[in-house]
Formats: sequence, structure tokens, C-alpha cells
Amino acid sequence: MDADRLSASAVSATRARNRALLLLVCLAYVAFGLVTAVIGVVISRFQQTYGVPLWIAGLLPFAFYLAYGVCSVPFGLLMDRKGGRPVILLGMFLMTLGCLLFYSGTSWWLIIVIVFIIGIGAVGYAISPVMIPYFELSNTC
Repeated sequence: MDADRLSASAVSATRARNRALLLLVCLAYVAFGLVTAVIGVVISRFQQTYGVPLWIAGLLPFAFYLAYGVCSVPFGLLMDRKGGRPVILLGMFLMTLGCLLFYSGTSWWLIIVIVFIIGIGAVGYAISPVMIPYFELSNTC
């Protein structure tokens, strides 16, 4: 009897943890989506702040999408080898690191490198919808 209660308690705790993790992933997905969506909008502000020509300011979205394109296949291979969760965590870490570094960017070239890092992290994080089956929430919602 106690083993059944313990087992039910463990299942309940696992489901609660999975719900919390899913909520965290969903909130982070929206936040990082806003970061990636605003890159094209800030080009004129980037030009004004750093006094760079339009072609340099255009490197912001180029760096993001270049990183996204170049790193998609390696992240897919990494996901095949290590599984989805480590890849998502790596993506979240890189995007968070990029967002934190973005605040301290002091020159235009550093900002472009940071946007490249955010783009690399976006690849690992963009595959998170693929991971929904791993949360096993189908009968708990």
C-alpha cells in the first residue's frame, strides 16, 4: 500500500515538474522570439548609435540568419547523438548568454558577434516543438 502511494506521489511530482518545465520553455520561447523578431527593426537605431553605414547595420540580421543556417545541420546531428534536451539547454544557454552580453556591447562589431551567438542558440532552441512528446503531458492537461 505504501509503495503504491509512494509511486503515485512520484508520478504526481514528475507531472508537476514537467508542467513547470513546459511553462518555462514556452515563456522562454516567446521571449527569445521577441529578441529574434526585433533584430530587423533596430537597424536604424543601430546606425544612429554606432554611426555605421547601412551595409554594416545590415549585418545584424545577416549574422543571425547566417548562424541559424550554418548551425542547423550540426545541431541536428548533435540532437541525434545526445538527444533533444541537451540541445535545447545548449540553445537556451547560448541565447541567454547572448542577451546578457548584448547589454554590455560597446562596439558595433561586438554587437554583430553577439547577434551571431544568439543565432546559434536560436537553432538549438527552435527545435523545442520537436521535444513536446518528451514531456508526456498528453493525459495530464
